[in-house]
Amino acid sequence: KELYDKGIIVAAHYYNWYTPGYDIPKDLPDKPLLGLYYSDDNIVFNKHVDWATGHGINVFIFPYPYHNPKVAFTWLERTFKKNMEADLFNQIKFSFCSTFVDETGKPPPYNFDNPEVKEAFVKAVEDLISNYTSLPNYWKVDGKPVIVLWGSHGYLSSNNNVEKAIKEIREFSLSTTGRDLYIISQVPVVWNESDVRELIRNSDAIYDYVPLPLWLKHPMNLKDAVPYTIERMLIWKDISMKYGKLFIPSVVPGFNDTYNYTAPNRLSNQGSIIYRSENGFKLYLEEVKEKFNPKILFLTSFNEWFEDTKVEPSHNYGFAYLDILKSFLNMMSKNVNNN
Repeated sequence: KELYDKGIIVAAHYYNWYTPGYDIPKDLPDKPLLGLYYSDDNIVFNKHVDWATGHGINVFIFPYPYHNPKVAFTWLERTFKKNMEADLFNQIKFSFCSTFVDETGKPPPYNFDNPEVKEAFVKAVEDLISNYTSLPNYWKVDGKPVIVLWGSHGYLSSNNNVEKAIKEIREFSLSTTGRDLYIISQVPVVWNESDVRELIRNSDAIYDYVPLPLWLKHPMNLKDAVPYTIERMLIWKDISMKYGKLFIPSVVPGFNDTYNYTAPNRLSNQGSIIYRSENGFKLYLEEVKEKFNPKILFLTSFNEWFEDTKVEPSHNYGFAYLDILKSFLNMMSKNVNNN
């Protein structure tokens, strides 16, 4: 809360999707300190909030909770409403990362010239606005409810329909809550500005979910990956400034989805492994501070076990990544005090 009051936001992607049939991978070389839990267990959720807030994380970004029963993730709404009953739910701010495209069952690119896709997007965000943005712990920036868009670099339109859809949800928010939205859109690490120009113009901020150099298709240690990562994020920072938008850097402790049994191509992704490293994570944070000095920092992720991007305490590394984050944030907080 102290960091939040100072205007330093640390927003972690939080996954409450673990359920029978969509379990944390059982063959992982490391396991959660809490065991192979399910997300509807509020003893686990309370512990996660306690650990997160105790180490400087003040926002959880949940996956989008509403889904078409014919598609996927139909349990997320039920799980989220269960999590809302947890004793510590109100101790952390929250928002959603909208993956509305699961509503259509269509793979990317997401063609907004198709009315079904555009309408699914609008309905998805309007559901979030209607049901959650009035809650006292919903994350707001400058009083505006935050919506994070995932996969938005795949939005396509030749008739300005991305712009029209975003305008529609902004107007819905204004008419129902009296507030405009604060829209944070995902841009890709290696695509061109021209691919997402319409998206950037109509967003308030941009980010990339995993800015690590997976495109090199060459396994490496996180420490070696940091220079590539910072270089790409600086390019997007320059682009965002050109449009008068905020760039939000993301920090990631590593990436390895070879244990992700939900991904059909996981064993072909050996070249995209970024091996986690405590020293690499520390360097990553230091470089982000020096190059971006962010007021908002994204963390991918608190507990994504499929892609090994988590900082959640585990049997092997314990609290190491959370402790590194806490030390870094203490330093940032002192800098705020001194300025």
